Amino acid sequence: MAQDERAESPEIVVTASRTGESRLSDTPMAITALSADQLEQRGVNDIRGLTDYTPNLQIADFAGYAQIFIRGVGSNDPFAGTDPISTVHLDGVYLGRTLGYFSSFLDVERIEVLRGPQGTLYGRNSVGGTINVITRKPTDKFKAQLQVGAGAHDTASGAAYVSGGLGGGIAAGLAVQYRRNGDYFDNVSTGGDIGRDKNFGNRGQIVAPLGAGEAILRGDYTQQKGRLVGYSKLLAPTGLATDDDVLGDFDKVSVNRHNRQKQSGGGVSLELSFPLSDSVALKSLSSWRQLHGDLDYDSDASAIDIGRSTVNLRQEQYSEDLSLTGKFDNLTLFAGLFYFHEKVKEPLRFTLYPAGASNFRLPEIRTSSIAFYGQAEYAIRPQLSLV
Repeated sequence: MAQDERAESPEIVVTASRTGESRLSDTPMAITALSADQLEQRGVNDIRGLTDYTPNLQIADFAGYAQIFIRGVGSNDPFAGTDPISTVHLDGVYLGRTLGYFSSFLDVERIEVLRGPQGTLYGRNSVGGTINVITRKPTDKFKAQLQVGAGAHDTASGAAYVSGGLGGGIAAGLAVQYRRNGDYFDNVSTGGDIGRDKNFGNRGQIVAPLGAGEAILRGDYTQQKGRLVGYSKLLAPTGLATDDDVLGDFDKVSVNRHNRQKQSGGGVSLELSFPLSDSVALKSLSSWRQLHGDLDYDSDASAIDIGRSTVNLRQEQYSEDLSLTGKFDNLTLFAGLFYFHEKVKEPLRFTLYPAGASNFRLPEIRTSSIAFYGQAEYAIRPQLSLV
């Protein structure tokens, strides 16, 4: 990580190594971390905003699907039958479909972007790296927060958070958020402007003591609806004045039909932590998630009525991550067992209007995956370790 990044936020505590908390400046990994305050100050509302503050991170919007590249490693194909190579984890839970990656950040404590392969620390497909989204953990101390905002293009947002103790060492937190913006691309053709987006989300957490350990139950749900931007920009002339006029002008598009997106998703997870001794700790993270997405967009991105695509995604996933951490003087051991099961249905229709023909695909994918992973680190000196 660049020295100026570490100097900017040495107080941030990260858990990227999965062996416990450590200060960002003391963590020997290629990592960029942003706290909640930094995200707010910089106006970062979802993972797309991270590219301006994270070296070697590129994120593209392919008709609502995220394409993440870290150090140039990623995947161009986001559809069923493939998996993301650079990944996103929400409170440790791997998110299997990239369509849900652009949901607004909700009740986030910090973001950690890890660069490079993470297979020995994360059990699923983190070849290029991973983006860890860590939400705020409730405490016994009562806290309430209300935030509203407004901006250009009819942007408006509101968020509320409340947390506190329920007695018996149990704490709970609830957060809700609403964000919208108007159309920010001027469509010079006949299909209406695009860019409009509405995003609603809520998240709840309960933390309870479990003997000498801890149990955390989390649940979240989000809805998003708007007019798609990705896959709508014309890059070559077609001969029509309305089309060729938008070339090089990235505030304008030329589409002859509306682009629409509607999606919803959420899930629950249960995290159990058990200290087996002063040196060894066991953790279990169980989760279930689902995602629905309906997309309808102008495939040719021009005023000519050539093609149109519709996608209807239905996804459900289960995962279990069991990990063991041991700390013995200068030696730190970490090992895990990861299981993942996913069901995806993603009907896709492409209509070619000049030919009066349609291509319809109805893939249904079932995936089961199991992984064993581990890592050992020996500290030779305070500033030098062997992994």
